[in-house]
Amino acid sequence: MQIGIDICRSGDFGVGTYIRNLVRGLARMGTDEEYVLVGHAGQFGKLDELPPNFRFEIYPHGTDSARNHVSFSFLVGRLGLDVFHMPHHSIPYFLPGPYVATLHDINNILYPVERSSRWRAQSAAAHCDWLY
Repeated sequence: MQIGIDICRSGDFGVGTYIRNLVRGLARMGTDEEYVLVGHAGQFGKLDELPPNFRFEIYPHGTDSARNHVSFSFLVGRLGLDVFHMPHHSIPYFLPGPYVATLHDINNILYPVERSSRWRAQSAAAHCDWLY
């Protein structure tokens, strides 16, 4: 089974800590699954040395733009993964195939910052319509 994991926010404090610990834990398990870590090139060196069933796929764009909904989805689709893990709430609209999202804190979705754009607030809320 090929499992993809978005590590674009691995440098963050809360979500980043979760991502780094998740990858380290999976690496210690020694399973037959193949893991594809999708992130920015600079993030790969911040992870511990990983076993050969882990590989990196570079995503060269930022994650907080409308472009991300298309370009990130295209990359994930091209990889042909069995499942993809999004460890945060910024899920592209067009993400192909099955995926799992981990929502750590939904305060920013329920109570968006007033200075954020209307489109961004609606985008986040659309992925969590089951909350209402």
